[in-house]
Amino acid sequence: MEKTKGTKQNQALIKALRILEAMTEFERPVRLQDIAESVSLPPATTLRLVNTFIDQGYIKHCESDGRFYQLTYKLTLLGNKTKLNFSLKTLLEKYLLDVVNEFNEAASISVESDMQMVYIASEISNTRIMQALTRLGKIGPMHATGGGKIHLLNHTWEEIEKYSRVHGLTQYTKNTYTNLDKLKEELDWIRAHGYSLDNEEFEIGLRCVSVPVYDISNKIIAAINLSGSATVVNENNFDRIVPFMLDISRQASREMGYSGIIPEYMK
Repeated sequence: MEKTKGTKQNQALIKALRILEAMTEFERPVRLQDIAESVSLPPATTLRLVNTFIDQGYIKHCESDGRFYQLTYKLTLLGNKTKLNFSLKTLLEKYLLDVVNEFNEAASISVESDMQMVYIASEISNTRIMQALTRLGKIGPMHATGGGKIHLLNHTWEEIEKYSRVHGLTQYTKNTYTNLDKLKEELDWIRAHGYSLDNEEFEIGLRCVSVPVYDISNKIIAAINLSGSATVVNENNFDRIVPFMLDISRQASREMGYSGIIPEYMK
């Protein structure tokens, strides 16, 4: 978990939140001793915090046996309210601005809908106008775009084979992956390195570097894409582009609640 800097942390609050997080991992009512052991706190401290949550309606005694505790649906209510106010576009747009300001090119957010890509936001440098971003809100192919290949990582090989049958591996340029085995090799490379390249696979002259955004369930929910001329977005600049984009991936994922083990390439 990313820690705030220059701010004194409330240790009691941290302990309380650890208890809530731990209880979400139990799939059954649990004893106080088990809660205390799971968060490495003394039973007395754990009891005091659990009782506070009981008073506030977040935890209750199990009806069949008062020695056991379980979460109430109040957390679900909070989650539903948060979801209603949640806007992926709004939360991630600031990262697009960071990308545009850093590289003076174009950036976009793409999400998956029925195994196709939809571009939900874009930012364009004042000095660059990328033709690819005029398709904002439109559908793009998964196998021929950087963001699309990022989203394919969510799918099993059987699902990708189904994608091939249903949507086809249309060839847009000479660089498009039209062979399933080659596409699988590309996805293995992306999974290992943490970013995807669109090497003029959808449009000649346009290259793209895409990174994933993970959510609290450790699922890729969006891709952030840097798009630019092939003369700018290329191997000569990757030493600068790739670390920056991986850092964007890390920051955005943490904001979306990603709590899994951070891969080495995201650190």
